[in-house]
Amino acid sequence: MSRIAITVEAPAALPDVIALIRRVTGMGISDIRERIRKGMPIFEYPLFYNDHDEKAREIRDLIASIASLNSRLRVYELDDDETFETCSNTLSCEISPEILINMLDEHDKAVERRAEVPDNE
Repeated sequence: MSRIAITVEAPAALPDVIALIRRVTGMGISDIRERIRKGMPIFEYPLFYNDHDEKAREIRDLIASIASLNSRLRVYELDDDETFETCSNTLSCEISPEILINMLDEHDKAVERRAEVPDNE
């Protein structure tokens, strides 16, 4: 299992980015602003748990929407028991948004393949 953390670099269109993040995550405006200012994650959740479909939708929405505002985000793949704050070397954990989308797509394909296999019972 992986834990994903997403940070946003201070964008020129800060009010638009804050509104977008609030819409997707439900976080408060001041919390979002403070996290962006400090370089802390606006999204940090484990993948592939019971709420995976919801979190995958949020991730895809954040990545597409933030890119549409020409803002830069950073994605980190952490160990399941690790947090962004406890990660000793975030640079080694950084992955591209495209890699994360590929991971989500591959998971979706694997779930579809399993659903197509008939039960032998």
